[in-house]
Amino acid sequence: MKPRIALLLVIAIVCLHAAAIAKWLAADARQPRGETARYFIQTSRVADALASPSPEIFTNIHNAIPEPYPPLLAIAGAPFLYIWPDDVDAAVYSQILFLAIAAFGAYAIGNKLRG
Repeated sequence: MKPRIALLLVIAIVCLHAAAIAKWLAADARQPRGETARYFIQTSRVADALASPSPEIFTNIHNAIPEPYPPLLAIAGAPFLYIWPDDVDAAVYSQILFLAIAAFGAYAIGNKLRG
């Protein structure tokens, strides 16, 4: 497969996934519960910690996530809470970011190995 066609395919996959997430979130009106609720609470706490930068910002982020989870998901989801502050599903949109990183990373590795 030519690199340009492969890149267009990766872009199309990321866009389709983003559209699927948006459609799914629009159709799902249930309140978050379980792991999803915990993720949203952690994300909103990290967003609050990032909103007030101070020398203790890393301590504030660490204290925002009391469970033994790494803060990557919460940090990635926090900017989406600034874009959609009243939307409970805003933190889920960070999945688009992670899919794009994975897809373009796989494309770059494949392109490099192809030569």
